[in-house]
This record gives sequence, structure tokens and C-alpha cells, in this order.
Amino acid sequence: MKKLLLPVAAAAAAALVFLDSQPVPPAATAKHAYGTLPVHFEPTPGDKTFAARGAGFALEFGAEGARVHLARASESASLTLRLEGANPSGARPENLLPGISNYFLGDDPRAWRTGVPHYERVRYEGVYPGVDLVYYGANGELEYDFLLAPGADPGDIRMRYEGAQSVRVDDDGNLRVAVDGGEVVHHRPVSYQVVDGTRQSVESAFRLLRTAGEAIVSFEIGKYDARLALTIDPVLSYATYLGGTDNNEEIRSMVVDGAGALYVAGQTNAVDFPVTAGVIQPARGGSFDAFIAKLNPAGTAFEYVTYLGGTNSDETHALRIDAGGNAYLAGQTFSADFPTTAGAAQTTFGGASDVFVAKLNATGGALLFSTYLGGSESETASSHLGGFEVDSNGDTYVYGDTESANFPTTAGAPQTTRGNPNAAQFDEDAFLTRINANGTALTFSTYLGGSGFDVTGDRSFA
Repeated sequence: MKKLLLPVAAAAAAALVFLDSQPVPPAATAKHAYGTLPVHFEPTPGDKTFAARGAGFALEFGAEGARVHLARASESASLTLRLEGANPSGARPENLLPGISNYFLGDDPRAWRTGVPHYERVRYEGVYPGVDLVYYGANGELEYDFLLAPGADPGDIRMRYEGAQSVRVDDDGNLRVAVDGGEVVHHRPVSYQVVDGTRQSVESAFRLLRTAGEAIVSFEIGKYDARLALTIDPVLSYATYLGGTDNNEEIRSMVVDGAGALYVAGQTNAVDFPVTAGVIQPARGGSFDAFIAKLNPAGTAFEYVTYLGGTNSDETHALRIDAGGNAYLAGQTFSADFPTTAGAAQTTFGGASDVFVAKLNATGGALLFSTYLGGSESETASSHLGGFEVDSNGDTYVYGDTESANFPTTAGAPQTTRGNPNAAQFDEDAFLTRINANGTALTFSTYLGGSGFDVTGDRSFA
């Protein structure tokens, strides 16, 4: 077995330009900044329906209530919160936030969605007489407030949990809802009134009205002034179920541009939940989508989040940003319906897995090109430093590993056949490929390997 460290510029005989204009921050710092941004809400094409997501969880909001989808590496669960006896009320957004989301999911451009706005809150009005329900995010967790107008009766509120295995109130007053593989925790509610401009606490607790079948939960409220508005504020936590988010979202590459904006790219399964049919992909048993997110220089808000993927797993391995803010991604896809663009160098899936190379515009909302790169077996793009670069002309250079005897090469390349073309499937060679600036042609592509096992420098085997 050989391990190759490839000097890309020498092998391709071209001068490369590193377009990262500032040092990349430590992974832990970047992930912390990305993971603690406020939860935001996005409209879906359904009537007054919205969606929100975080690392390992996603939510959809419709006329009949809120549904949470939880996903980790080995399992997933769904839980629906409905209001018993409530007035049907469509959700409406509040407080437009900076930033947008873009979805390039699947190979049908008609289903792609771009420029989806972000909102801070979602409100259900008049769910009970004088009672509004508001969902919002804080510190990566979801909160929901019942806002009671003067004279409204908190006893009207009755929450029903569909999909729960059991519901109980623990010794600390937290509501624990058991689902497959863990629990969703609603922390003991904090309730208050504003009296003469000062917030006054009101005693409150969860109360179980029915535990058999689908549990019904209400609130016990202590002494308060019914002539004033009342807020009941539980906090919803998924940490008990998720056990951390490392298995659900992974940042593989980071770049800081000249203005100080941070770009992070990797893969996530938090997007995989059913909302409106044909819009955001259904849950796929733990499959991942590639993503790139741009954060403002302060690290306090998204400028955009863009997802790319098909029906199987898709992973970003490397990221570059050019002087115009365009993003170049390279990674690995297992999807035969990964989004590609018309006229791309390779628009059909080659085999078990392929490399993908994609370019997005500066807002993340246009797929300037996207192409497969691979043969009939497995390929992966290197995430090693120098494994993916962009030159001053916009040509992209990618190297990685291939098991395919029919990996695409170009005429006159140093090595146009696998080092051992008759070897078993898992006998790998390295490859090095240059793609032109508009992603329509391979201008240079070669194997690099001998009769044994040859892989690039970021791979190691026992």
C-alpha cells in the first residue's frame, strides 16, 4: 500500500491561487459559532406552514400544531404537539431576520428552492379565547410561550402528545416525554406578569390530566392578577435524546473571507424531514446532505445556508471561496439524483459513490455549475490541504481516490488506465483532475498509481 502526497500545482503544471484571505479559525470555535446561532423559521409552500431546524432536530408548524423530528446516527423519532379543543389557527411569521436558505435537493431543478427568508418567531393566534401561542429559538433550543390576555383562562390550555411512549413530570417539575431511544424534556415553566413595568414571577407547574393513551398536559398556575396579561414559558430541550450533535452535523471545511465572514461546510441530516411533499426531502433513515453556511463577520447571524443532496448521503469535504465571494465545494455523493447543471462535465452518476464539484454564487442562491466525477465504482475527494484548489481563471483542481477501472481521464494524461486494471474492486489509485471554469469539461484528468494500493495523503489504514 502506498500513500501519496500530491503537489497539485506540479502535477497539473498550473499556478494555483489560494483564495482563503484569512487564517481558518479552529474547528471548535467555528462549530460553536455555527451551533449557537438563533433558531430561525422558514415558510414552506403549504398554507401558513413553517419549518425550523437545528443540529439533529427539525420542526414543522401547520394549522393543527407543531411536529418535531429528531435524528441521530442510529435512529430517529417524531413527536407531535397538538392543542386539545383549540381553535384551528394557521401560523404566521414575525420579525424578518437577515439571511436566506437555499435548497438544491434532487435532480429536478423545478423542485429547487432559493431565497427562502428567515423569521425570528411563529405565532398561532387565538388558539383558545384570549390565548396566543408563540414559538421562538434561544441558544439553539426551542421555546414556546402561551400569551394570555387579561381575563383569559389558563385552564383552557390542554396539550396532547402524539408519538410519545410515556409522559411524566419529574421531581424537579420538568415534563419528560419518552420517544424511541430517549426523551424530549420540557423544562419547568417560567410564568410571569408585567406589573407597573416590572416583571413579577408567577408560580406554575405542569399538570398531567391523562396519562393513558395520548397524554394530556395542562398547567397549574399560582396566584396572579387576572386583570393583567400572563405569560407561560416552558423551554424545550432535545439534548437528552440527541446526546450531543456530533453524529448529526459535521463541519469538514472552513474559510474566512477578506471581510471577516466565516464560511463552514460539511454534512447534516437535520434537514431531512417531511414538510410539504416535494419541497424538502422526506426523512431518509439517517442520510446526510451537503451544506455550506455563511456567517456574518460578528458570527451572530446567517447570511445564507445552502443544502445540496439527493436521496442518499452526500458529504462536503473541501471548500474554497474566490475574490467575488463565489463558493466552490468538493465532496462525495452516494446519490444517483444529486443536483447537477445542464452541460456539466458529467451529469450522470457513475457508480457506488462519486466525487461532486459544485460552484455557488455569492449569495448561495444559484448553482453556477455542479458535476459528478467518477467511474462505475467508488470515488472520494480528498480533504487534505491542497486537495481542492481554484486558480486565477476559475478552473478547479481536485484529487482523491478511485476504485474504478473506468474513471474519466483525458487524452495525453500521464496515466489513463488504473495501475492494475485487472485488480479486485477495492484496489485503489489516486486521481488528479482539472475542471474548466464553467464546469463543462475536464481539461486534465489522470490516474496516479501503480500495481498496488495507492491513496491520497489524508487517508490512513491499519
